[in-house]
Amino acid sequence: MDAFVKEINESYFNACNFESLMRGIHFAVFLMALSRIYTGPERSARSRKIMTVLVFLFFIMSTIHHAAYWAYVRRAFIAHGETAESIADALNEYPVWFTGTTSVSDANAILADSVIIWRTWTVWGRSWRVAIVPTICTLLMTAFSIMAVFETVTSTTFGAVGVDYATALYSTSLITTLYCTAAIVYRVVLVNRYSPFRYRLRSYRGVIEILVESSALYFIATLFALVAYICSGPASEFASAFWTSITGIAPTLVIARVAAGEARPNETWNETRQGPVLSFLRFNKTYDENRNELGTTSMS
Repeated sequence: MDAFVKEINESYFNACNFESLMRGIHFAVFLMALSRIYTGPERSARSRKIMTVLVFLFFIMSTIHHAAYWAYVRRAFIAHGETAESIADALNEYPVWFTGTTSVSDANAILADSVIIWRTWTVWGRSWRVAIVPTICTLLMTAFSIMAVFETVTSTTFGAVGVDYATALYSTSLITTLYCTAAIVYRVVLVNRYSPFRYRLRSYRGVIEILVESSALYFIATLFALVAYICSGPASEFASAFWTSITGIAPTLVIARVAAGEARPNETWNETRQGPVLSFLRFNKTYDENRNELGTTSMS
């Protein structure tokens, strides 16, 4: 058996098992998020419904992708499992049903990017200027996703000849995640620096705040997927499985954090550099005046 054929078969088989393990992690995160939504701090019914719908959408779309991928790998190993070469040939074929079904991973990524953009907008005091660049990139990503699926399903060239729309899709998603991750990390550090009542960034809670709020794991997964796709080869299946799983897990963690009341109150993100410092000085001044009045009263 050819070494390359063996590598193809093993990579698809192991990637399918790896995605199954990631499904277990996502299921645990899914249950945790639901419990936080309905046992966390009091919030409006509309807010709970939106969070619940988002959590379910991320889980269902990730599950659909895994089910289609599992059926695709099973088809190669069971229905075409006469020889190693026949398995590899089946894995190199992409039926229309497989391409159409697995495209839900692109929809999941678009929805995940939307959640991260929303979080960036919230963290920056609901400033629309900060959200312009990632919003444009997400719209481009949606267009590239439609073009890539259309080309694969119809076996025709759409738009400019020679353009790899899958690479463009990963690239625009990477720009969105890089921009939002950097913006959120900078904002968290800035607020922690100038807020008198803050979590130390070196503490466990401070590290978790940066990692979850910025969806750093999503950025790493997207970068990994883009590099693996450009380099091509069977090993890229692992990157694709990891990226598909993280597109559901990372935004679910953000929603769970907000639902549990562990995220900062929205009004705290509106504080400027001088705001917290001035309010702290006023507090100290008032405290000193009250203490002096009490001292004078007791002496008299």
